Amino acid sequence: MKILLLKPRLTAFHRQASPPLGLLYLSAVLKKAGCKEVRVLHLDALGLGEEDVEKELRAFRPDMVGLSAITAEGKSMHSLARLVKKVSPVTLVVAGGPHPTGYAADCMANPAIDIAVRGEGELTLLEIVKNREAGKSFDGIRGITHRRGDETVTEPDRDFIEDLDGLPYPDWDAIDYGPYGRLVPQTPVLYGKKYATLLTSRGCPYHCTFCHNVMGKRFRAHSPQRVLAEIAALRARLDVTDIEIADDTFNFDRERTLAILRGLAAHLPTASPQGTPHCGFPYAAQPGLKLYMCGVRVDILDEETIDLMARAGVVYVAAGLESGSTRMQEVLKKNIDLEKFKTLSGYLTKRGIFMTVGFMLGSPGETPAEVLTTIRYAWSLKSHTAMFAFCHGYKGTELGDGLGADKALGPDTDTGTFYGSRVRVNCSSIGAGKLAAAKWLANAGFYLNPARLYRIGRDLPNPGLRGLLLLLRKFTERTLLLR
Repeated sequence: MKILLLKPRLTAFHRQASPPLGLLYLSAVLKKAGCKEVRVLHLDALGLGEEDVEKELRAFRPDMVGLSAITAEGKSMHSLARLVKKVSPVTLVVAGGPHPTGYAADCMANPAIDIAVRGEGELTLLEIVKNREAGKSFDGIRGITHRRGDETVTEPDRDFIEDLDGLPYPDWDAIDYGPYGRLVPQTPVLYGKKYATLLTSRGCPYHCTFCHNVMGKRFRAHSPQRVLAEIAALRARLDVTDIEIADDTFNFDRERTLAILRGLAAHLPTASPQGTPHCGFPYAAQPGLKLYMCGVRVDILDEETIDLMARAGVVYVAAGLESGSTRMQEVLKKNIDLEKFKTLSGYLTKRGIFMTVGFMLGSPGETPAEVLTTIRYAWSLKSHTAMFAFCHGYKGTELGDGLGADKALGPDTDTGTFYGSRVRVNCSSIGAGKLAAAKWLANAGFYLNPARLYRIGRDLPNPGLRGLLLLLRKFTERTLLLR
């Protein structure tokens, strides 16, 4: 059976792309099960348009096409599904990822999509493939919404995968990692570098009102041994020293976190390119490892953990804070201890770990005074960079469902509205002009700080020309061009 896995184009900001880790897991699981003809195409990374996809479809002639999309890729997902059916009406089209998980009905409204996979896709897609090969219906496959004649059937949810160590390594050979160095990644300081992405856990145990429940609200994690072996295998297979950890909350389990960091700081396991671990190789034999952590809960860190992070090669940490107001922390159910956050983020900076913090302006019920409190709090931090975004709520989240249909973002309205200086959907009672002015003030006061600029230059993990030019462009956009 021939299977083509596609990552659609983003609605906006096509210069941004990161390796499609979800598709690489799917490819690995399918190949392990005996599916030898599996291809992965990431349109943004390769600069491909629909004409290129049509050529690939006609040349490869897949029996099934899988489309993995976030909501901002929803329009491209729908267009690609229609293209597949135009080229080959008998090809099975399966949509999966965060968007179909949150908006299965939107997917099934498109007659070109046969199945929407909700939640984790590895076991579900494998069952779909087996049923397709055996000529069976898709009735009873947990975790899917599918067609039965003119009827749309929603099967029961599938349980989340408990034994993550039982999954194979992602199929790193399925893509060329080279193009990603030319695009802005999820971790901007990696711009211009060849890097790999790693997921060490799934599920977020917190209950922030603005989040979808895609991977569940229970923290599930790979064992420290698996994480160490996978890092070693990544280095051996891809010849990379820069690894991005894309977890939602890497450090939720303190003992697991310490075990991973101690393993890296003391004896990094090595692995053959095929991923077979061989433990006991001195860490010094593989110098230069740099880890970039996209999701860290700062207020549950401590100095011992941060010291180990620095020793283990962690050079970058990103943390979502959203608000500097204690009341808004409670309203958003983020519930971060602001005093601990300030103290520990300062210690991260002291240890030379580059830190970025995300803030959200204009949340429902937020007052102008609380917006200013957030801005002043941001200015008081020792962190290197910050992103100030306007609050937007998605349908299907607690925040979005509380806004009403006219304000909640959904499949037809997500066009990157949280970027830029203009408030397209105002979730608060604060005037849009005042929010835009507050965002400019936040950026200007944050970045026009000589001490902060010095820290950025001192601790930037990859101080190459391309990275510096990207930071300069961001600085100009945020402080001079009002973006």
